[in-house]
Amino acid sequence: MTGLEIGALIAMLAGTAIQYKSNTDAAKRAQEQTLRSLANQDGLNRKAEKKALDQAQEFNIDDRKNEQQQIEQQLAQEFIAPVDSAQAINSQVATTQGDVSNDYTNAKTASDLNVMKNARNLAGLMAKTTGAGRLRTNEAVRMADTAAGIDRLGNFARGQAGVDQLAIQNAARPNAGMQLAGGLLSGVGTMGLMGAFGGAAKPASEAGALGSGMYQTPVPTGIGAAPVIPQTSNLGTGFWGLNNSAVGKPIPTSFTW
Repeated sequence: MTGLEIGALIAMLAGTAIQYKSNTDAAKRAQEQTLRSLANQDGLNRKAEKKALDQAQEFNIDDRKNEQQQIEQQLAQEFIAPVDSAQAINSQVATTQGDVSNDYTNAKTASDLNVMKNARNLAGLMAKTTGAGRLRTNEAVRMADTAAGIDRLGNFARGQAGVDQLAIQNAARPNAGMQLAGGLLSGVGTMGLMGAFGGAAKPASEAGALGSGMYQTPVPTGIGAAPVIPQTSNLGTGFWGLNNSAVGKPIPTSFTW
């Protein structure tokens, strides 16, 4: 194998190797991007599941009972606050002029306390009646907020999936420069090998076609004279060469081989 053939073979193998590396690198990038995309989707799914589970935990019986008690206490304070303010003002205003007895003062104090007691009881009843509805309203608001949060995560996940798909397609695209360089090297190597083999076949064609004759036409100088040593040529066309005719030609009677 000549140096040209070796160089052409090396160029062809190098071009193939470059293209192979470009393809394998693209496949590796696509795989890594796919794994990142799956990780992103898994993280978003976990966030959505956590929101749903956290909301479900709020329906625990003990937690709901404690929350309702807090709501009732808050409502009772809101209901009784105006009564406290009004009663404080009324207690400071003297409704009776002049010297009053202690019995009147005691009676008025007891009446004020009874009013406050009745007001607190009424506030407590109203708080219990309103507390259950307020609890359900708060739960509905939180559930709606959780549902909206899960929907937002779902929309973001769908958008992220589209972005990841584009990233995967871009990552799977082989490097254009490496593909071009590998193709050029492979082409040059292939052309070099074709040229080398074509050059090697040319001398064989010049030697004569197979079947054209075994020997060139001998030229004897006379009867009994030793002919010229025959040389290989034109196998199959006859002893005398291409014309293959003994007419007008001397026939040698002996050869010295």
